Amino acid sequence: MKCLKCGHENDVDTQYCEKCGSDLKRGVSRLENSSNDGLKLSSPVFIVAFVILVAGLGLVLTSGTLLQMNTGAAAANIPTVYAQSSEIVTNQPTWHQIATYTEPDRGVMNFNIQGQKFKVVMSATPPLDNQLNILNVDLLKDNSALTNGLISWNPTESITTKERTIEAFTGPGNYQVNIYVTKLKNWKVTVYDYY
Repeated sequence: MKCLKCGHENDVDTQYCEKCGSDLKRGVSRLENSSNDGLKLSSPVFIVAFVILVAGLGLVLTSGTLLQMNTGAAAANIPTVYAQSSEIVTNQPTWHQIATYTEPDRGVMNFNIQGQKFKVVMSATPPLDNQLNILNVDLLKDNSALTNGLISWNPTESITTKERTIEAFTGPGNYQVNIYVTKLKNWKVTVYDYY
C-alpha cells in the first residue's frame, strides 16, 4: 500500500507508513470515499438515462407493431378480386339460400353444407283457432342431434308471425332438419349456407 504523504511503498496489511509513520488506512478510506461520492452522484443520472432509453425503445417498438397490425387488418378486409374474361369474382363469403321447406313438407329433410357455418330460419303464422300451435325444428348432423328451435303460440296469444334463427358453426357436411308441426298451416323453414 502506497503512502499518500511520502510515497513509500508499504505492505498491504500495514496500518502506518514504515518511513514517515502516517496513518495509511485513513488515506485509503479517503480515496474510497472520493470514488464512492462520484458513483453516488452519477448513479441517479445513469438510472434516469436508462429509464428514458428503455421507455423510448418501448414506444418505438409499440408504435411499429401497431402500424403493422393496422396495415394487416386493412389488407385483410380488402376482398381479392379475380378477373375471368368479363366476369368479376370475389372471395368474400356470403349467405346462400340452399333449401326451403313449407307445407306439406314434414319429417326429416336432408341438405349439404359447404361453408364453416350455416343458419336455419323458421317462421310461422298461426291460424285463428284458439289452440296451441307449434313449429319445432331439430337440427341433426349425420343423424346426431346438434340443437333445436321452437316457435309456439298459446290459445289466448295474438295471431302474429314469429321467426327464430338457429345458427351452427360445425363445418361442411350432410345435415338434416326434423320438422314437427302442430295445428299450423302457414309456416316455412329456410336453410342458408355461408361460403
